[in-house]
Amino acid sequence: MFSITICTHNRCTLLKRMIASIENQSFKNFEIIIINDHSKDNTKDYLNTLKKNTKYIIIHNDSNLGLQASRIKAIAQAKYEYIIQLDDDDQMLPYCLENYNKILTKNNYDFINTNYVINQSIKNHSNHNFLIKEYDDFNNLPSNKLHPKSIWSFVIKKKIVQSIYKNDLIKIDYGEDLVFISNLYKISKHFATADFNSISYTKNYNAMTNITKFNSKTINEFIMCHCYIASIWGKNSMVTNFINHVTLNWRYSFFKIIEKKISKNNLINFKSRFKDLYSDFDYDLNQKIFPKIYPLSRSYILNQKSNFLKVISN
Repeated sequence: MFSITICTHNRCTLLKRMIASIENQSFKNFEIIIINDHSKDNTKDYLNTLKKNTKYIIIHNDSNLGLQASRIKAIAQAKYEYIIQLDDDDQMLPYCLENYNKILTKNNYDFINTNYVINQSIKNHSNHNFLIKEYDDFNNLPSNKLHPKSIWSFVIKKKIVQSIYKNDLIKIDYGEDLVFISNLYKISKHFATADFNSISYTKNYNAMTNITKFNSKTINEFIMCHCYIASIWGKNSMVTNFINHVTLNWRYSFFKIIEKKISKNNLINFKSRFKDLYSDFDYDLNQKIFPKIYPLSRSYILNQKSNFLKVISN
């Protein structure tokens, strides 16, 4: 039923915990495809102990290909109709697959979006009755689902995933989830949200998204992924404007960290790209409109400040 893909690099301890959480699922009809992206720790030795189990497909990259390329490689091996893409710093909550199966045996969704928790023990979570809501348009999603932060709390039809990876995606590792989700919502016609926690994510464990570790490559990828939504949805579309608005504080925080770490020319390019993205963006108008459209996010929206708009204009 499910092809679960895991990409890993130099985090064998986390990988073991991730795999244990899948093996402990109440629903057992799955395969696990693991891409070892040229790890230098004991990951390869550990994975070799799993090879006799027919549930596992294990691939060792000869060089460090990066997350997006490894995910594409994993999908090519998948045999089941639905895909769950995970990283080694995730854990699957005990009833995740059982709940997915309950939903998908009755409905033929392109994908299901669920909830996730951060830095929580999976032992503290039990199964419960949950609500399911169907959608056929991204713009009809509730405000708390408009901007999912990751691809780990999704189960997606394989043909949809394959279609996304066949698109002309920008080749980045930082922000690849934002690029993926932008395409997912754009091409999917029948999807649902399910109100249960599926994944626990271990935040800030040597994560690529730890902005204090950014270098010139990841800074450039930050710019590309944050400007990508406009290329999919249109520069001044409701979706692009909403995302631009609710990420103002985050983008400002990032700018303050990197502004003294990059060259003058790179800083000019950074400001220029975002200045173009925000041209014709009316901060005051959006600050009034979005709390009415998305009342559940009212306090979050009103907490966004215009600092980032000021720094890219100077």
